[in-house]
Amino acid sequence: MLDIAKVLLVDDNQTHRAICNEYLGRIGYDCIMAGDGAEALEKLRQNRFDAVLLDLGLPDVSGVEVLQTIKYEQPNLPVIVITANNNLRTAVECMQLGAFDFIEKPASASVLQSTVKAAARQKFQRRRATDEKPKDALEEVGLIAESPVMQEPLRWLKASAEANVNVMITGESGTGKEVFAQGLHQLSSRRRKPFIAINCGAIPKDLLESELFGHKKGSFTGAIADRKGAAQEAAGGTLFLDEIGEMNIGLQVKLLRFLQTRTFKSVGSNREETVDVRIISATNRDPLQSVENGLLREDLYYRLNVIQIPLPPLRERGYDIVNIATQTMRQISEAESQAFEGFTKAAQQRLKSHHWPGNVRELINVLQATRVISDKALIDETDLIMPGLSRSFTAPPAKTPIQNAGRMTLEQAERHWIEEAIESCEGNMSKAADLLGVSPSTLYRKKKEWDTD
Repeated sequence: MLDIAKVLLVDDNQTHRAICNEYLGRIGYDCIMAGDGAEALEKLRQNRFDAVLLDLGLPDVSGVEVLQTIKYEQPNLPVIVITANNNLRTAVECMQLGAFDFIEKPASASVLQSTVKAAARQKFQRRRATDEKPKDALEEVGLIAESPVMQEPLRWLKASAEANVNVMITGESGTGKEVFAQGLHQLSSRRRKPFIAINCGAIPKDLLESELFGHKKGSFTGAIADRKGAAQEAAGGTLFLDEIGEMNIGLQVKLLRFLQTRTFKSVGSNREETVDVRIISATNRDPLQSVENGLLREDLYYRLNVIQIPLPPLRERGYDIVNIATQTMRQISEAESQAFEGFTKAAQQRLKSHHWPGNVRELINVLQATRVISDKALIDETDLIMPGLSRSFTAPPAKTPIQNAGRMTLEQAERHWIEEAIESCEGNMSKAADLLGVSPSTLYRKKKEWDTD
């Protein structure tokens, strides 16, 4: 139970104020009313509140202007925007200005109560969190970002860390979106709670709901015991949803409801559970194009994409490439009890000049292969096992090579190389996907299509 639960309700509609007051009174919250922006700001300066409910349609001044003033004078005070007419775009703009969340009129008692509870809990936790943040929080998660093109993403990371808003990280596969999400978590007040990651593209679609929300024993074949989902495991912390565009539409509806109410039902259960988590999502596609193509629900996109942080590809990050390679090779060498002194200038130039279509993930693969082949302490250009499909695997002689395949169609050639990659990686789909420069979900989808032929 929070030690203080005082809410400022700013709305010119007397009936709606009365309804909200009644709903919040049921959970022991004290509501102070304001009918316009000027009255709201006056009461804010005279009292200490745990949260603000702010209607955007005020008679004397724009609700957006009131929000901006509140965030300037009291940046840690959570503001929940109340919007009408399904005006999601304006609400999202407000969240980019620092609003905690938004609700649509008329709000149900459960939505209003759960949203205000979460906002007040955040204010309470911040008041109690007197310990300093780790000075090297970003280094702790292995985030190296010294190049000029990384300064803007870093600025957004630091600005949004304490805002408790949902963040979407975009960028090519392998750019380090999960590491960036971990850095955001480490800089937030949730850092002492779990960071749980789910790759929506690497888990079969029929199992993803169970991974996310858990299941009850006997709810499906193989469910031999109750199991907590990632949402429960991340309670109080951060839930990272990678490749969010790979989630099926039916589950997207359930995720949207979870974001709106903070409640869910495990697979096979009729009991609703409540959990407080922050959602960070990621995608290697243009999210708006995913919306247009029907892969991502528009309403879910606006909920997840309050702040979008695009990450540049590795090839644009200059000397970051060498820094990342140095740190990674040092870790690999320590694990193998081998000496490592660094890279020669020629090796550094080779690393910086490569295109890196697989980004950081591809760089790590190169370093691991290099360490296997060479035990040198100082790595030269000729020691680097640079990428190339032909160096990674070759087709066994028993199989027909592409050049002698006669009238092999493009689809047959695609299947040939995918199966070769999977076989060479001993069935490891993630490694095969890295090898081919595609996402694991692509391989799962292709195999499913071939299995049903």
